[in-house]
Amino acid sequence: METVGASLSGGSRHVVFIYWGRRGLSRFLLDLTRTALTSDSISASVLVSRQNESFADISRFGEGVVPIDTFDSNVSALLQVWRVPFIRRKLLQHIAKTRAEVVIELMPHVWSSFIVSTPE
Repeated sequence: METVGASLSGGSRHVVFIYWGRRGLSRFLLDLTRTALTSDSISASVLVSRQNESFADISRFGEGVVPIDTFDSNVSALLQVWRVPFIRRKLLQHIAKTRAEVVIELMPHVWSSFIVSTPE
């Protein structure tokens, strides 16, 4: 049986991390981004909300950081919901482009159920 660590080694396999929250987990997200994007063990990208309180620090890690415009308030979450299909398409294109084998959502987002397909 192959373990997750063993299956991710080798650098040719890609992991996508998703965190679209605006607050919370910021230190964790910054540390994870630093580790994932500078690791020789994996190829990774981090899809992060441009409205995240730590976005400026996270975006310094370069092209492995993929900004996603979400919303900046509870009201705008409802007003911006029309963008969900475009964000879903961007996510699917990114997964295909990077040939990601693993997608890890670090914390559920209010739009998660509209973005992520569940296996049938």
